[in-house]
Amino acid sequence: MPNSNLDPLQDKPYLLHMLIPQDNISPFDANMAYDAGYHAVIPYVNVKLAGVRPLVQDAIFSRGPRGAWKTGIFIGGHDAWLALDMLKEAEKSMFDPFKVSLFADPSGAFSTCVSILIMLESHLARCFKETTAGQNICVFGTGPVGACVAIMCARLGARVTMIGYNDHQEAERARDEGKSRFGVDLAVKMAENDETRKDAIKGATAAIACSAAGCRVVSVDVINATPSLKVAIDINAVPPSGIENLGANDNEIDIPGLNHKVIGSGSLAIGGLKYLIQQRLLAKMMQSDYPVTLDLLSTYRQARKWFAPGYEMASLKPAASR
Repeated sequence: MPNSNLDPLQDKPYLLHMLIPQDNISPFDANMAYDAGYHAVIPYVNVKLAGVRPLVQDAIFSRGPRGAWKTGIFIGGHDAWLALDMLKEAEKSMFDPFKVSLFADPSGAFSTCVSILIMLESHLARCFKETTAGQNICVFGTGPVGACVAIMCARLGARVTMIGYNDHQEAERARDEGKSRFGVDLAVKMAENDETRKDAIKGATAAIACSAAGCRVVSVDVINATPSLKVAIDINAVPPSGIENLGANDNEIDIPGLNHKVIGSGSLAIGGLKYLIQQRLLAKMMQSDYPVTLDLLSTYRQARKWFAPGYEMASLKPAASR
């Protein structure tokens, strides 16, 4: 006769359901999930916002309340704003005691953004004894990563300008989403060459290149024309680099060939930290004694506790409701 005292979930696998609005899940995210310890990763592609609720409720009811801690839901895709809406819909679809952990990281934008923020804060603190608050920051690129970096820098008290080079509508949308979702004001400029970039970056203390792969947006001439610049960060791993004279493996170096000191880090330094952040957050979903919800703000808060223990936690204003 079966032993009724045995926990039916004791030997059950950890499952991660991945909801993706596009045709395919990201192989990067799937690899990360398995490396974090999930036994199975189940993809759901072409998921619309209206399809989130039935999928989430199928997941939470099938294993019962005590199975929630072995079930997680990951939301990916290429649209950061849709991912946040899907995450909110997933939260609304659950109720006690049927709750599971949720994590949104569309195209790795949230974890990449947070790794950039931690690097930026570290460079400012270690090399200049300063914080992000009050800095003039220029973010080159208006895609998901650039938009998230601009928003979070503004939330941390910086004056931020997003600099686009080919898509004014994307830049305007990022500005509008930053205001409506996060309560921040972002300036937007378009600059397609060195001369216009010199003007756009004037007075900046930090430049962050979040441009497309193989697209250089900050040259030595632009940096030398900006004596106020202290920190430069680049996420482009495909040659040429997004910032001239800044290599992919560079980590908190004094960028060579300049007429003043600028501290910089390249794409692999950012990517290495991003990898650790995403993997630890995926593992946290399994290890936590209660369901966790990880969005852009909570990803920053948690990652900074792990990777910036020597500095006080930066204050974040309450997010605007939508």
